[in-house]
Amino acid sequence: MKIPALKYTSSDETFLSDSIIKALTKKSDVVILYMAYSTWSWNVKYQVINHDINNTWHYSVLSKSLLNEDDKEQKISAIDLPKASIKKIWQAFIDNDFFAIKNEADIKVNCKAHVYDALHYEFRIITKKQYKILDYYAPEYFEKQCPGNMERQKIIKCAKIVFSFTNYK
Repeated sequence: MKIPALKYTSSDETFLSDSIIKALTKKSDVVILYMAYSTWSWNVKYQVINHDINNTWHYSVLSKSLLNEDDKEQKISAIDLPKASIKKIWQAFIDNDFFAIKNEADIKVNCKAHVYDALHYEFRIITKKQYKILDYYAPEYFEKQCPGNMERQKIIKCAKIVFSFTNYK
C-alpha cells in the first residue's frame, strides 16, 4: 500500500510521546486517529485506524478520562470492524485528498456566522516520518452558513464515512 505524502504537517509533536501512540507507530506505516468532541466532552475517545507493516488493517478505540488530571491511564480496545469497511474509509480519505488538505486554522475564511457549543472533528495522521493534525469546528454548520470551502467539504465527507462504519456518533 502506498501512503500519500502529508502536506501541511504539524510541528507540535507532544502527542507522539504517548506510549500507546509510540507503540502503534512503531508497528504501523500509517496511524489515523479520529475524534469528535465538544466543550462538554469529559472523555477523550479516539477511533484508531492503522495499517501495520504486515499489510493488515486494524480498528480500535483509544480512551482516557479527563475528569482526573492525575489519572494518566489510557486504554486501547480492539474493535471488530470488517476489513472491507476500513478499506472503504481509507478510499474515502484518498478520494477527498485527506493527506493534502489544510487544517482549518490555516485557512483564511471570511464568515460572519457564529456558534459556540458545537462539535470539533479532529484527525491526527501519523506516518513513519510525518505528523499532521486536522481540526475543524462545526464544519456542517459553517458549510451551510458560508458555503464553498473545499477543505471543509472534504473533512465533512471523511467524517461522514467514518461515522457510517463505526458506532461512534
